[in-house]
Amino acid sequence: MDSAHVPLPVASLCRRARNARSAAERHLAAYHAWEGSIRLAVAATPPPAATDLSAPSIGTWVSFCRPREALLAEAGLLAAYRLFSAEGLGKRTQAPSVSGRRLLDALPAYRNAVIGHGGSRDESFYAEAGAALLDGIEDAWRADLFWPADARLLLVDAVALDARGGRRARLVEICGMASLVRGDGEPVPDGARPGRLYLEAGGALRPLHPWVIYQPQAPGRAERVLFFDKLRRGPEYLDYTSGDVVKGKPLADAFPGLDADCLELSRERPAAAVGAADESGPATVGDYRILGKLGEGGMGVVYLARQESLGRLVTVKMLPAEAARDETAMARFQREVNALARADHPNIVKILSCGRALGTAYYAMELIEGADLCGSSVRSPRGRRTSRAPSPPPRATSVARRRSCSRTSRTSCTGMRPSPEAPIGSRCSRGSCATRRWGSTTCTSAGSCIATSSRRTSW
Repeated sequence: MDSAHVPLPVASLCRRARNARSAAERHLAAYHAWEGSIRLAVAATPPPAATDLSAPSIGTWVSFCRPREALLAEAGLLAAYRLFSAEGLGKRTQAPSVSGRRLLDALPAYRNAVIGHGGSRDESFYAEAGAALLDGIEDAWRADLFWPADARLLLVDAVALDARGGRRARLVEICGMASLVRGDGEPVPDGARPGRLYLEAGGALRPLHPWVIYQPQAPGRAERVLFFDKLRRGPEYLDYTSGDVVKGKPLADAFPGLDADCLELSRERPAAAVGAADESGPATVGDYRILGKLGEGGMGVVYLARQESLGRLVTVKMLPAEAARDETAMARFQREVNALARADHPNIVKILSCGRALGTAYYAMELIEGADLCGSSVRSPRGRRTSRAPSPPPRATSVARRRSCSRTSRTSCTGMRPSPEAPIGSRCSRGSCATRRWGSTTCTSAGSCIATSSRRTSW
């Protein structure tokens, strides 16, 4: 196989399969080359929403993957499909061609039957199946099953500004059996970050972070590409070549801010390329990269964003472009910014910065995770869950009622006005009382007025 354009981790696994000491090792390395290729395809074109990443199975990864939509007739791919169908699905086929989707959909069943618990086979099976897997993955990359034909795995190694303020970087191709510096000082988009992996295709760069990350060579360890594996208490990454699992403090020390980046995976909408505008908003606003729209109102649009300089998630509120041309709207927006800047309370969202970009005004706030109160689920006093919003406190209701009424007491009751100190639950027995007075009565229906003393209500 010409491995010049095959990503380094896949090329390394193929070489390991060829040089394996046993048929079982060859089979496992060749299978892992399939898994790694699928995850690279997912990184290049992430799903709109990755729901459960606590321990995604191979079936989950295959469902995320969008292979090339074409009928495949390469001998290695047909042999691999026959293997997956016979061992995983219990079906024998002699189809002259197979679609990429159908081929990959058969892989999880093969994995569960052959590599899962209790799937041990003899050496002759591993020898034959390993050869089919190895030939198949090589043909898959020749047929551009996972990536476009012109795609390359690139590392943005260093970024600097030229005399005109443009961004230029040293690009390293992470392909074949070793990385290769392709150029120093090549122009890159504003969104390109040093130390991260990108897919170069069609003259544009697609970010692969944090689905795959690059770790440079270190004493006693070669350079390696790590694959996102799961997200539990923190992210865990897998090195397919060595089998190492990297997590916890070693991972956090090597990749600061990676935890927050991984939390975005379940809600981030993929952009077609670095610097390209997303459907739900601009690509970047100042120091903030827009990830998606959170909400919209008459005086602004609120976006989820990541502050590039600090690597943290924030929210950015922008004044609509049409409102930015209205002096009154701009003045009101500025008053809102000034009010937030003066406010300092644990229950008030803090403002982080403000400015102007794209012909309008914006400000950034801290991100507070939560839900809409009206749609949230709350607990009743007895512990039962209910979908309705909680009722306001009694005193808040009384204050609202008092403010909506006149200061003087008005009574249309033909009988005696209940005392302000009447016990809770005492009722007016004469007529329809309409008394409105702080600490007096609350009318529930005609002739049934429940006294509510201010001394007995609690906040």
